[in-house]
Amino acid sequence: MAGKIDPRLSKEVSLLGHVLGTYIRHQEGGPALALVEKARLLSKKARSGNARAGTELQALFRRSSDRDLAALSKAFCEFMRLANTAEQSHRLRTLDEGEVKMEDRLEGVLKSLSRRVGKSKLRQTIQELKIDLVLTAHPTEAMPPLTRRACRMVADGLRNEDALELARGVETLWTSDAVRLRKPTPLEEALSTFSIVEDSLWSSVPKAARLCEDLLGEKMPADWSPFRFSSWMGGDRDGNPFVTAEMTRRIRHEARRMALKLFARDLEQLAVDLDFHQDRKDPRSLATLLRTWSERLRKEERDLEHGRRSARAVREDDLRKVLHALHDRLEKAGLRAVAAGPLTDILRRLQAFGLGLFRLDIRQSSDVHEKVIQELTKKTLGREYSSLTESEKIKFLLKKPSLQAKAKLGPEGQDLRELFQDLSQSGGEGFNCFIVSMTEGVSDLLEAYWLQRAFGLKKTLPVVPLFETPEALGAAPAIMKEFWTHLPREHAKEDQQIMLGYSDSTKRGGLLASAWTLHRVQRDLEKEAVRLKKNLVFFHGRGGSIGRGGGPVREALRSLPVGSRLHRIRITEQGESIESKFGLPGIALRSFELYLMAVLEGRFEKPSRYREHWSRIMNEIAVDSEAAFRAFIYGDPGFNHFFRAVTPVEELGVLKIGSRPSRRKKTTDLNALRAIPWIFSWTQTRALLASWCGAGGPLHAYWKNGQSGALKKMYREWPFFQSTIDLLEMVLAKSDMETFELYAQALLESEDLGRARAVKTEYETAVRIILKIKDERRLLEKASSLRESIEIRTRYVEVLNRLQIEILKRRRRHGKESEILDQALALTISGIAAGMRNTG
Repeated sequence: MAGKIDPRLSKEVSLLGHVLGTYIRHQEGGPALALVEKARLLSKKARSGNARAGTELQALFRRSSDRDLAALSKAFCEFMRLANTAEQSHRLRTLDEGEVKMEDRLEGVLKSLSRRVGKSKLRQTIQELKIDLVLTAHPTEAMPPLTRRACRMVADGLRNEDALELARGVETLWTSDAVRLRKPTPLEEALSTFSIVEDSLWSSVPKAARLCEDLLGEKMPADWSPFRFSSWMGGDRDGNPFVTAEMTRRIRHEARRMALKLFARDLEQLAVDLDFHQDRKDPRSLATLLRTWSERLRKEERDLEHGRRSARAVREDDLRKVLHALHDRLEKAGLRAVAAGPLTDILRRLQAFGLGLFRLDIRQSSDVHEKVIQELTKKTLGREYSSLTESEKIKFLLKKPSLQAKAKLGPEGQDLRELFQDLSQSGGEGFNCFIVSMTEGVSDLLEAYWLQRAFGLKKTLPVVPLFETPEALGAAPAIMKEFWTHLPREHAKEDQQIMLGYSDSTKRGGLLASAWTLHRVQRDLEKEAVRLKKNLVFFHGRGGSIGRGGGPVREALRSLPVGSRLHRIRITEQGESIESKFGLPGIALRSFELYLMAVLEGRFEKPSRYREHWSRIMNEIAVDSEAAFRAFIYGDPGFNHFFRAVTPVEELGVLKIGSRPSRRKKTTDLNALRAIPWIFSWTQTRALLASWCGAGGPLHAYWKNGQSGALKKMYREWPFFQSTIDLLEMVLAKSDMETFELYAQALLESEDLGRARAVKTEYETAVRIILKIKDERRLLEKASSLRESIEIRTRYVEVLNRLQIEILKRRRRHGKESEILDQALALTISGIAAGMRNTG
């Protein structure tokens, strides 16, 4: 998919390659650089269609020692990261220079909406926005923290044209461990994200609010922020035995320490600003007050650092009241610029982050809750709880439980008891909700309330269902209808959160069927909520990759049903997505812009008059798509063997990228494999099968059946269909069948080669129908910037794919672990993940 790359970007990538090459020569010697250069030139020729160069490259790798393969993998992995950094810097430059089209900027969207709905209504809608970004630790990005810091140095060097900073960044990158030497703990995962808050989000959040005000020409309240930040880090114990009550405490303490430090620093800086107004009595007293509060924050921070419970912990509401009073006094003293500037920024950070840095969600699986209740009731119930029917369970759970402070429990039950005891002591401050994974019935939700009361929690957390499987999603409206009749009184008037899982439904039925199921379920849930006068807040559990519900946020949110796109929404940001979207302040601000654009466009979009007709068409296509996906993946008894042979799924353990186990059970069964490694493995081979399989055939059949006009009209006028087709186009553009064929030829036995050919045939069918629907001659024909972004990275990743193939062959041939080969393999996995821009 060769394309023209912006000359400035190409120049910067070449510059970074030169700096890296110079450093390799100095550190590793001339022969090492010569080997890297030879591989680079052969790869470049092979990529341009020179088959002989490709053969020579593979021969070069076959002749190389294990140590040389590791050195080559390190060089190209780091170069891939440098190319990514150059592309990010280029994105910032195009934004700064106004090269982004007006309709793709917040300014253009606000102007358009202001003309359509009026400035007053637009302002009111913006003021009511609550976009809650929920940061999660899995899948963790494949980059260690020091590597991330090195890339930020390089970005600063490029932006400031600072050769010394550039060299420092490259030096740090080369001398640091390119991959993790061990799996991170949940605490380390959390601390890695905390650094992004400090380095980027802290400055970007108030800038996003100010950008809205400036573009709208209207002042918002001093504590207004459209964004909130929540976290699963320390709260998500589903499938992760390392997240214990003690770990939750430690992560919460570290998060609060970080928040206290950042707010204390802000207050101290504001006090310094007020010192310059010595001619005014009031500002001097305000500066003293600010320093008093700053010291209170510092003292609590020190107490937490030394493991002490602070005798006078600062309450968030108290700090907010003081800051509002300060704001009023500054305005009365004539210091409106100070009030509207740094003090307003502090108030907005407090609104977005709170004194806990994040509000924490608790998540656990419904089967764990059932198991714990069974342990608690085995002596009093007279029979096993799990043997009760659904109606019997509901009847039992609606009764007030006896306190279970001392009952003997297994590890999971003891963890929940300790967790709820901690919540009881804190009054639940800093916690959002209790999410029930794998919700499949009303009893799953009532169990979460029952356990909270049984473990002594007087003020229970709101319970949030997570509907994940296709069956659960289909039953969601009926489940919620009954659940609302049993909702505890204290939660009856609250907004009802409903979390929708994208990963499992896509893994079970493919992208097209999953996208339609989720769209239809939201629409049906919204209808039921309106009938029962309930306010819904949809919580979208989107992964980083398209195969797990990811992709461009503007496209994703525009595809939601019209009724579900109200002023409040929650969305997960996972692992490597946090770094790519929020790692640099300028990129973070652009990400906030895209969120605002998407939510506002969706809020004011009118439903099409063709919606019911199009829904019938999508019902048919989705059924056929799921059947095609399941036949291809699950209907072939030999597919699992083929999958494990042609991808590095069995070798992913060498990359220490997350604290959570990759499989639900110790088995090679495909159903037990989590969605993350499932997507990750196909991404490594450049096939990305999991993200587009099952889509092409049904769409093509519908086209051939005389419905070409309907499909084209749906694409032009229906945001859901347009978004889904665009996401399919993007993932097809990122796929590379030539590279996948290299894996197939090198790693498969003859009986599996037919399956590899079937993958290519499926791919070609999908590409043809997408081009027909979009009336294009090549993929991403009308998205030049996206095409450039994919091209700049994928043109350099093929050499890593070829290295990975050779390493996999050696590793599997030897049949035993080799530390140097494992290191080399981990480097290729990490480099390819960087090039493809996600781990799963």
